[in-house]
Amino acid sequence: MPIIDLHCDLLGCIAYSEGKYNFCSPELNCSIPQLKTGNVKLQVLAIAAITSAGCKDLGLYQVDLYKKLLKDFPDEVGPFKSFSLGSKKIHFLFGIENASTFCEEDESIDCFFERFEQASLLEKVLYVSLTWNQENRFGGGNLTSTGLKRDGELVLEFLDGKNTAIDLSHTSDALAYDILAYVSKKGLNVPIIASHSNYRAVHSCNRNLLDEIAKEIINQKGLIGLNFVHRFVGKDPLSFRDHIQHVVEMGGENSICFGADFYGGLSLDNSLCPGKTPQTFFENFDDSSCYQRLLEQLNLNENLSEKLAYQNVMSFLKNSGFSS
Repeated sequence: MPIIDLHCDLLGCIAYSEGKYNFCSPELNCSIPQLKTGNVKLQVLAIAAITSAGCKDLGLYQVDLYKKLLKDFPDEVGPFKSFSLGSKKIHFLFGIENASTFCEEDESIDCFFERFEQASLLEKVLYVSLTWNQENRFGGGNLTSTGLKRDGELVLEFLDGKNTAIDLSHTSDALAYDILAYVSKKGLNVPIIASHSNYRAVHSCNRNLLDEIAKEIINQKGLIGLNFVHRFVGKDPLSFRDHIQHVVEMGGENSICFGADFYGGLSLDNSLCPGKTPQTFFENFDDSSCYQRLLEQLNLNENLSEKLAYQNVMSFLKNSGFSS
């Protein structure tokens, strides 16, 4: 079955590894061979950096890495403009994970707008998340209780009508509510998604969505990508089905998709990722080759399997004005 996935950290892991890994390194969990084995037809590549001095340099470096990816693997990968489900290649979109990636704390907000436009000339940007785990100039990440700040409002206004979604996966609860309220108040045409999040009612974790927020994404015909990280799923792989059942019961059958969040080769401090364990992913479901195995284990009806695997994202892209 063809697969579309909303989030992996291939570019970020290479950027942070200082030359240790490349696009085919299995340690990354989302290498080109692994994506190919999993029959991934469209993969959103996160451009991601932790808010700190020099983070925009890492962001711009990831844009350059993408150019290199297209150049070095012309027979195996391609840009979104040539995407089709029948293609033999893996195709890509950008997701900006943490707006600090394109604008540091002491820069003009115009830097974000300019760098966004430059990146979008190379590849379409499916979504922007304002934060990562911590607080920044745009708002509060999921480890905080901070809401939306003025620079975050300016980013939302900038995205109005650009067919780029705002991503709630790394927001604090306060920021998620504030984003929803601000978009509604201003009448902004900005789709709402959670690119790689599960459900707090199934597994209690502040990276997982509150039901009220998930229901609003569903009501707005957005997407919620099933995250594969062990500590966001539950005690064993059977918990994947619990998350899917929960969102379907909330009326989200047309919103579910994959957002596996595959990454590897990174050594992140516990203060940046509290609760992380030595085992990042479940055995046999720990890299991009695993989607077909997971679909088989889930044993969903064919219609729901196809929606999860690719159909819901295809519908979202069409309805949000994206075209390849």
